Amino acid sequence: MAPTYATQEHVVPDTKTVWIAFLGPKGTYSHQVAYDRFRESAIYVEKTTIADTFNALPSEASFSLLPKENTIFGSVIETYDLLRSPEVGKEKFIREEITLQVQHSLLVTKGTRLQDIKRVLSHEQALGQCTKFLGENLPEAALVKMPSTAAAAQAILADDMRSDSGAICSEVCTSVYDGLSLLFKGVQNENINYTRFWLLSDSPVRPLSGPLTPSEPEHTLLRVSPPPPPPSKLPDLTAIIAKLGLYVTNIDRRPSIQAIPFHDVYFLEVSRNCTINGEDKERPWAGVVDDAVERVKNLGWDVCVLGYW
Repeated sequence: MAPTYATQEHVVPDTKTVWIAFLGPKGTYSHQVAYDRFRESAIYVEKTTIADTFNALPSEASFSLLPKENTIFGSVIETYDLLRSPEVGKEKFIREEITLQVQHSLLVTKGTRLQDIKRVLSHEQALGQCTKFLGENLPEAALVKMPSTAAAAQAILADDMRSDSGAICSEVCTSVYDGLSLLFKGVQNENINYTRFWLLSDSPVRPLSGPLTPSEPEHTLLRVSPPPPPPSKLPDLTAIIAKLGLYVTNIDRRPSIQAIPFHDVYFLEVSRNCTINGEDKERPWAGVVDDAVERVKNLGWDVCVLGYW
């Protein structure tokens, strides 16, 4: 059974059907992750940017899939910038983390040879992840940034590009877009290339359908920030982390959305670790986090729980 895609006339999802927004067009790694997660149980809503994917929730989709980080290229800044929005943690919630092993391929139109290629199109991150292959095999080719890897696959089918262009994207694009063929597979610099995605929902309790059975939450993302300057009399971030008393696995910093110079927000990813924290393993994770949040608030910092997974 083939997956179902939303039409342009689609406006508001019904409450019984799972509508999943992903960074399109069809053939992106986001599309692959969304389909692997929900299969035929969902209707897929293609969006053109990460921001559009985020904003599709809840008017056009019940879930949105956002790229979080890549093992080679690092954090996806646009996603973290969107998580600064006050609606995250109140109207939008992180519900799940999904990991994809990335295998980049060089696709061309049928009949195009390596020596014919004058330009290579792809998303900026994919180009950055394939510099070794490009430098050794296509040192003279122009590198063209595209909104997504699948957009690159579509673009080389145009009449003015089909005979002398290549696209770095997922091999699945050969089955999505007629006329493309695989020239090289596995052109990334590193074989250990993974991307993590966050699945957001408009409800912290909306059922997660699909072939996978969600496990009990053991991870949380917190957004913390000091009050506007001058904060000299308040504890610094290291004191906040100590007071939090949770196992912090990742820290990201972004400028605050407030119009205050050098006022930052921090994203703290915390995980359950009973050995380190001395937690009662029978106690619900949400209760452990709630207590930690109150401890930090008592020190004068703002804290918001963005989701559990």
